[in-house]
Amino acid sequence: VLDAAKDTKPLDLFILLILSWLKNNKDRKSVESLFRNRIRSGNITQVGLEKAFSHHTEVLREYFPSIMSLASVFQRSPEPSICFIGCCMYKLAFSFFDSYCKQEVVKNLISHIGSGFAGEIEASLDILAELIQDQLPEMARFATFLK
Repeated sequence: VLDAAKDTKPLDLFILLILSWLKNNKDRKSVESLFRNRIRSGNITQVGLEKAFSHHTEVLREYFPSIMSLASVFQRSPEPSICFIGCCMYKLAFSFFDSYCKQEVVKNLISHIGSGFAGEIEASLDILAELIQDQLPEMARFATFLK
C-alpha cells in the first residue's frame, strides 16, 4: 500500500494514522519517522491531505488525537516541508472537523505560541491568522482563547 508513487493515497494516510494510534510511545517514533520520510519524498502532500480530509472526513475524525499529535510534532520540525505538513494538518482539522476539534486545534496552536521557540511561534501565528482570515465566523467562537 505504501508505494512510491508521488501522491497521497487515502489508504496510506489511514494506515499511518492507525499505526500512530495503536503504537506505544516507543514505536510511535518509528511511525513519525515513516511519516517524515513520506513527506520528504513527496508522497504526503498538501493536495493529497486536502483530498483525504474532504472525501474521508468521518474516517479521519476517528483518528483526531493522532492527527493532533502528529501535527504538533511536525510543526516543531526545523525542516520546512515537515513543518508545512504539520501546519496543513492543523488547518484541515479545523476546516473539516466538529466544534470540539476546532477548539482543540486553537488550544494546541496557542500552546505552541507559548513554547518560546521562534519557528514554532511564527508557524502557529501564521495558522491562526489564516484561519481568522478564511474562517472568521468559526474562529470568532474561540476569541476568548486569543486574549
